[in-house]
Amino acid sequence: MAVDHRARLPVRVSLATLVGMGLLGGCQKANPAVQRSQQAADVLTGARQSLGVSEQAVVQSQAALRTLGQSKGDLQPPFAAFVLQLEAVRKEAARQQDQGEAVLGQATWYVGARQKDISTINNDELRHTAEQRTAKMQAQTQTIKDLYGRMNNAFGVYIRNLSDLQTYLANDLNYGALNSGQRWVTEAATSGEKLRGTIRDLAVQIDLMSNTLSPVPIPTSPWPTTLRTTEPAASQP
Repeated sequence: MAVDHRARLPVRVSLATLVGMGLLGGCQKANPAVQRSQQAADVLTGARQSLGVSEQAVVQSQAALRTLGQSKGDLQPPFAAFVLQLEAVRKEAARQQDQGEAVLGQATWYVGARQKDISTINNDELRHTAEQRTAKMQAQTQTIKDLYGRMNNAFGVYIRNLSDLQTYLANDLNYGALNSGQRWVTEAATSGEKLRGTIRDLAVQIDLMSNTLSPVPIPTSPWPTTLRTTEPAASQP
């Protein structure tokens, strides 16, 4: 039975929408600092949704890889489907690199503007508390940066594994070559699981930071797919 892997993305109402609906105590215009926080939170929420789309591309490529590896008939259709999904993963990898730059740029801008505002607080205790929260956000930003790096590296490993299989099988598309390559089919599938795990780790951290920033609580939804570890292939004789 086919499993619906479509991500159930968080639903949220923006601050601008609440203001427009008159649900914020009659305020006609949000404070600039509040708007800045909401803008940063919106960028993070969009990035989280984007990660869900990318993870699904990996899921589809893994399904195509399994189908090809277990094929019993004409190898050309499953091979063509595998190549198509590989291209989709390449596109998602490039998109996530761009997305990561946007997220980190937004976070850096937000923290800098926040620090400037906080420096004007006269009350020492309030300023110290605000500085502590800013330090926490800086640490969260660094964690997100590190995870983007890990994810990009994992994308690279997965794409290389799939690309090697593509080249290998394209030059020898028959059952002898496919059977001989089963060890690398399994290795590629395993690298896909590692990539998916990294994507999820990053999504968790983005959820945490977006909730730290947003004036409107952001409900989070469980990730829709289940990680499955591929068993190592038996040693070749």
